[in-house]
Amino acid sequence: MYSFELFTHRNTFDIKLNDSPINGSCSIDPSNGTMMTLFRVQCSNWTDQDPIRDYSIYGFTPNSSKTMMLAYSTEPTIYLRLPTNVNLIVKIRDTFGCVAHYSLPKVIVTKEDALKKSILGLLFGQDPKLIGQLILSTSYLFNEIHRQSRTSLSITPLHSENLDQMTDVTNASTIVNTNEHAEIREELVKIMNNFS
Repeated sequence: MYSFELFTHRNTFDIKLNDSPINGSCSIDPSNGTMMTLFRVQCSNWTDQDPIRDYSIYGFTPNSSKTMMLAYSTEPTIYLRLPTNVNLIVKIRDTFGCVAHYSLPKVIVTKEDALKKSILGLLFGQDPKLIGQLILSTSYLFNEIHRQSRTSLSITPLHSENLDQMTDVTNASTIVNTNEHAEIREELVKIMNNFS
């Protein structure tokens, strides 16, 4: 209540809290595939007093709580390619920014044997959104492989007479894999430069 010399004024405010979207679910199909598989995430029956604004899919590894956005859409159906070993969360947001989180069931994504050929083949003639998802997934995979490679390399002292042959084989295969992935990265960088 405000009081002035000649006037008294009263005002009332109604405060309404924004609730997050509710009563919906999301599914992913298929439940397994490779990095080249096009997965479909379908969200349905989400209700909110305000319209649903968008859907975002985030991924995180089991060892990390850090999330990475994999896809975004204003439509409830999203198609995307996935990196390996990632857990998925869908964030459903209303027009005022209130978000509901939905955990998707675990999807098994394996590396493809002909990774280089299939990735480079897909990059030519595809839409930029799909290419971005593919590059993100590939980069994620290479970073995971690089982390694993560093821990699997072993160093033996100089002038050691008894070298373990298994260590030599492991180091050689790790170096071959690292070089192969470096070649793929170089090709991806060239292709990305052509798109910009």
